[in-house]
Amino acid sequence: QYKAQRPPMDPDLHAQFPMIKELLAALNVPILQSEGWEGDDILGTMARLGEQAGCDMLLVTGDRDMYQLVTEHVNVVSTRKGLSDVAIMTPESVDDLYHGITPALVPDFYGLKGDTSDNIPGVRGIGEKTALNLVQKFGTLENVYAHIDDPVIKPKQREHLLECKADAELSHVLGTIRTDAPIETAEGAYKVGEGNKAAAVR
Repeated sequence: QYKAQRPPMDPDLHAQFPMIKELLAALNVPILQSEGWEGDDILGTMARLGEQAGCDMLLVTGDRDMYQLVTEHVNVVSTRKGLSDVAIMTPESVDDLYHGITPALVPDFYGLKGDTSDNIPGVRGIGEKTALNLVQKFGTLENVYAHIDDPVIKPKQREHLLECKADAELSHVLGTIRTDAPIETAEGAYKVGEGNKAAAVR
């Protein structure tokens, strides 16, 4: 059911993918793909591998769930309007955007509120504001449920949380970007070379 409601890709866009791969190959720009793995997971894996190797990583994406990967050495270049309007997301700017939620808590936030674009259910009746309040107060999703009887949680919210616990836990899993995709890790594997400019402009 994950992403099941998404409309099919526009045929004109789909037809461009082989051409883009051909262009990148001509420019000697590495292409990373792994059967059965999402692009987000490959980005997440590259982010962590690069960080461990002492590199500063920039992830260019419009997906806000990628903010969970942000650290001092991994920043997200958030494309709000193509490349004409971008924001560099640091740990501080993620904290500011979500009013005190650190990057590590982004999956817990999505576990509660869900994400309609990816068909992630979240908890019925818990919107963005309530999810923010709960994560600000308790931190992790697990800790929210550990404090389910806290008076700060209203009776109706408690009812929804208990009824939808399985959905919340599933949403947390779906909203967590994996960092263990099976990709090449040899040093120099992703170095960009000179490429063939003549082939690229054909």
